[in-house]
Amino acid sequence: MTSRKKRSLSLVLAILGMLALFPLYIFFHESGHALVALANGATITRFSIVNAYMSYDGGNFTPAATALLNIAGMLLPVVLVVLLLPFYNKKATGVFYTVFCFFVFVIPTASVLAWVLVPLLAAAGTAPQSDDATKFIVNSGLPP
Repeated sequence: MTSRKKRSLSLVLAILGMLALFPLYIFFHESGHALVALANGATITRFSIVNAYMSYDGGNFTPAATALLNIAGMLLPVVLVVLLLPFYNKKATGVFYTVFCFFVFVIPTASVLAWVLVPLLAAAGTAPQSDDATKFIVNSGLPP
């Protein structure tokens, strides 16, 4: 295979890896919220990967449980990545495996970075109101 074909294949595989992982990340993000809601007695009424949305009815939420509900979307994917780390094969040479693993680790990392940026924005008074990190700050009572 020529060098140009290898680069083209790598690009196609990188795009396919990203396209496969974004819905998977959204699934685990929303599942984190759903698990906390279920643990607090709520009923899941809507779960959408396409719209990245989960809604629930009922439940008995304390302020701490509400804060956990807000942070669980970020925590579940991060915990899963940490659990996957010991199984990473450094000797694998496949382009798809390398690209896929790269995005498996990068996407949750980018999500964690939002939890650094949003509190800084909150301290400046410009945090997005519908963001999970902003809701966590409000519901936990912790200062940004």
